[in-house]
Amino acid sequence: MAVRHRVPRLLLAGLAQREEEQIPEHTVEYTYGDTDSFQAEIEEFFTYAEVPELDECVAAFSAEYERGAWSGLEAKQQKAFIIEQLDHLESATLAVRTSALQRLLYYALGVFAECRDAEMQLAAIRRSALQLIALGAWPIVLQLFKTSCADSKGATLASSQLARLSADILYIMLCVAGETLAAPDSPDTACAKTFAADIGQDGVVAVLLLELLTAFKEGAWGIPAKKTVLMLWKTVLLTCGGLDAHRRAKIVAREAAALPGEFAPMTGAPVPPMKATPAPIVPLATLANAQTRVAAQEKTPDTSEVNLQTQTQPPAQPVKTPPMPKATPSDLKHFEEHVRGKYYGWRDPVTGEIGVPPSVREAMDVLQKHLYVSLSEKQLDAEIARVRTVRTTGAPVVNTRSGPVEELYEAMYPHMQGYMIAILRVLLAAAPVPQIAQPRKDDKQIHFTAELRLPDPNQSLADVAFDALDDQRLRETIVKGIAGTLLLLLKHFRVNHVLQEAHLATILCEARCSSLALKLLNRDLHAFVVQQNNMPSMDLFHFVGKWRTEPSEEPPQAPVCARNMHAVVSLLRVVQKIVKGNTNRVLVLVTEKSVIALKRCLQVSNPFVQLYALKILKMQVPYLGKGWRKSNMMILSRIDRLVRHRFHDGWFYDCQSDSAPPELKAESDAFQQIIATFNAAFYGPPEHSASDIYSALWLKSRLRLPGRFAINWAVSHAAAESTA
Repeated sequence: MAVRHRVPRLLLAGLAQREEEQIPEHTVEYTYGDTDSFQAEIEEFFTYAEVPELDECVAAFSAEYERGAWSGLEAKQQKAFIIEQLDHLESATLAVRTSALQRLLYYALGVFAECRDAEMQLAAIRRSALQLIALGAWPIVLQLFKTSCADSKGATLASSQLARLSADILYIMLCVAGETLAAPDSPDTACAKTFAADIGQDGVVAVLLLELLTAFKEGAWGIPAKKTVLMLWKTVLLTCGGLDAHRRAKIVAREAAALPGEFAPMTGAPVPPMKATPAPIVPLATLANAQTRVAAQEKTPDTSEVNLQTQTQPPAQPVKTPPMPKATPSDLKHFEEHVRGKYYGWRDPVTGEIGVPPSVREAMDVLQKHLYVSLSEKQLDAEIARVRTVRTTGAPVVNTRSGPVEELYEAMYPHMQGYMIAILRVLLAAAPVPQIAQPRKDDKQIHFTAELRLPDPNQSLADVAFDALDDQRLRETIVKGIAGTLLLLLKHFRVNHVLQEAHLATILCEARCSSLALKLLNRDLHAFVVQQNNMPSMDLFHFVGKWRTEPSEEPPQAPVCARNMHAVVSLLRVVQKIVKGNTNRVLVLVTEKSVIALKRCLQVSNPFVQLYALKILKMQVPYLGKGWRKSNMMILSRIDRLVRHRFHDGWFYDCQSDSAPPELKAESDAFQQIIATFNAAFYGPPEHSASDIYSALWLKSRLRLPGRFAINWAVSHAAAESTA
């Protein structure tokens, strides 16, 4: 069993003093969740260039009803008006369809001209969206959105107006349905569940949005890319569920597999800062006697160390308890084999019983207490056993998985690689630039002008700054939506079946997703998460305040940009999911010097950012060399305290060889063969049954016979020849 050596705290403080001066930290208060507030999510969907178009929606609605007349109508009259507008969406005249969409959008936004304040408008939005869902507006507006994107002939605000209006109504319905499902005692939960089941059936809506992104990547710039990305994110979030739904699904899957419950999660706990106050300079004599002082601390606490501990960790900062380690069944098996071979024939001097010493039995009890069997390992073992026994058992291979995640994977599988390449291409084009005034090299390839104003050489400097800010805000929102979508797909596919997540991770790895994500993070991350590319006076709920009876005041600026913080945490989690448990991918990160970007992430003192950055760093530590570890002792100390470890985890030590062992490629090829067979059996063409495909893989596999087989074969062959 591997022994983890303790590093003296005084020695650690002295070695890390120089590093603390190079890595300044900035405390950022942020709690990671599925989404931001309902109001913020609605406001981010509208660019500042299209917010003034809401005046046209008010004018189109006022042509039918005067201001204040809508609230005086009966529910039956309001319902008849909405049905009439839905019928107008099928008109052959463009003007009629546009006016109907403008009236429906004004209704979906809560008829804000008749609301007193923002709270009243938010309540009206929820009622309007649920009414639209109940009246069957989703399939009609979705079909119009699809047709408008296909018929778009330009990339301007005017040419994409029909597609943008349709997307606005669809997005509001998605947001309201998701918020209704999240509310524990909402009376409209049944309606929202039915709506989520309808749009998640066979993964049709998600595939449609992915196809639109693929068309946008290929040159259909009239498609509103930001709206499409956010609708895709909300669709996956609504149909498959968020982080809480994923946690519940994992518990159910573990119970179905007869596995114990999950260990306590590590996220959300406060992380003490890496640098609270400058550490004192430790004399060489103190460093020389550090081991003696540590031994003396076990009997009598040292006052100097207590003072040092008080200086480096203020009492006001909460202390995080170390996460509970895990032991796998293979760890327990190897430990038992080792101690049985070491203590073979050992006899207890008191009782005379043959066995192992009491301390070893106590260690085995500790391993049993922390034993954890992964759901993915059990699923993978079941697939390997199926390949071996399909010819002997003769039982038919049947897909017993069901649900929205299974339907989504089945719908995405035929063109999953193209979808992921399109998403990453849009992510690359939408990467927020550090300097807004700097021209982008890929502007000639992908444009987002369907949601932005076209540049005008005669516009003023104020208009230029306004357009640049709107462009940055759009790009940041796209990064947030794509990162959230990829994270949800990886997590839900892994719970549904580990090979589904492995297939998606392989595609993302081949498309250089982890490299792209780390390049986006390789910047002044603190400046990125606190910069406010917002104009509160142009936010939707503040802009429509001029129509309310009580005009709203300009909201104060938040200290942290929640949009950018969500994108940073999601990108880190996506990278960690892709490279986890794969040595080849970890070595790729080492060769690309991803440590530089990850150390920049540690500048942001937020528990979510630092936890996942440390997780990725932990995978690379064995390949970074002794010199790197010596100069980054504080990072290693934080990994040891904040990241969960295995009992046989040798992350602190060098790997046995400088290059990857030759068995890695063979294991990787065998694993990819299992993934290909799994996908071909359950999601491939129906020409062959799943049992035939697994049988073909078993026939192709090489049977490894024991070493004594050749000796016995030679002896029996010689005996047969002598008899003959």
